[in-house]
Amino acid sequence: MRQGFAEHVRATEGPTGLYRELLNQSPRLDHGVRLLTREHVAIVAAILAVQQIAERPEAHPDELRHRAGHLLRRLARHRRRGADLLWEAYQTDLGGET
Repeated sequence: MRQGFAEHVRATEGPTGLYRELLNQSPRLDHGVRLLTREHVAIVAAILAVQQIAERPEAHPDELRHRAGHLLRRLARHRRRGADLLWEAYQTDLGGET
């Protein structure tokens, strides 16, 4: 999961990534892009927390379940916000942005 999410971050935040493309086409989306970028940091931290708990032999299953649920909710919210941002970028025609 960590590697897959790292690839997502590279594909979106990289120099030729999706976020740069969105901002070139629709500068009004700057706030949404910054929000998604900040979420990347929080999601990476949540992934690491789940991994650390899973690697502890004495970890209680409820603790792992709680952290994994938290991670899944963060991922779902991030996916939804990303989809909303793409919808806003490509389906809303304000004109004059490019």
